[in-house]
Formats: sequence, C-alpha cells, structure tokens
Amino acid sequence: MNITFTKIELHNFCGISDAEYDLFDRTIIKGVNQSGKTTIKNSIFWLLFNKLADGSAADGIRPHDKDGVDEDLIEISVALTMDIDGKVVKATKTQKQNWIKDKTTQEQKFKG
Repeated sequence: MNITFTKIELHNFCGISDAEYDLFDRTIIKGVNQSGKTTIKNSIFWLLFNKLADGSAADGIRPHDKDGVDEDLIEISVALTMDIDGKVVKATKTQKQNWIKDKTTQEQKFKG
C-alpha cells in the first residue's frame, strides 16, 4: 500500500488559527523555534491516532489566550488529504465542546 499525504488543513489547532499546507512526495518542514513545526506533526497524530506525536494524551491542543489559558467555545479541526494507491481520501477530525446555559444564572457551563 502506498500512502502520500498531499494536503493538511488546520483550524484553531494549538497556535494555528487557520492554515492550509500542500504536501509533496518529500516535504521538509523547518523554521525557527515556536513557529509551528511540532504543531503540524501533532495535528497529524491527533487526527490519525488521537495522541500527540510523542505518544502522550492529546491535551493542550486548544488555542491559548495571551496568559496561556485554553480558549473555550472554539471548534478545532484538522483535515488531511491523502493519496492511497491512486485514490484521493480526505480524513477530517473535529473537536467541539458541549456547553449548556444555566437557566437560573444564564452562565455557560461546560458539559463535555
């Protein structure tokens, strides 16, 4: 079986708000520290295996505010387009939070 990744799309994954990258037979991802190299690798592992590239639980994939606190009420998604033996396949994974509004206080409460 021959699998080639041809494109990856990230939406609100870690520090990347919206990005689309075309991939080729041999794509080299390089850049300075904190530029998103590991984020791209982690997004692929999260999509395919629900883990980060180092094998740890997929925690900390939500975007953060300026104080480093996870941002809520934001949908996260990763889409990976692949060529599998000449057939184009697109895999997409989305993480949504379930929030409910408390009827008495009108506050949003995290449900899962």
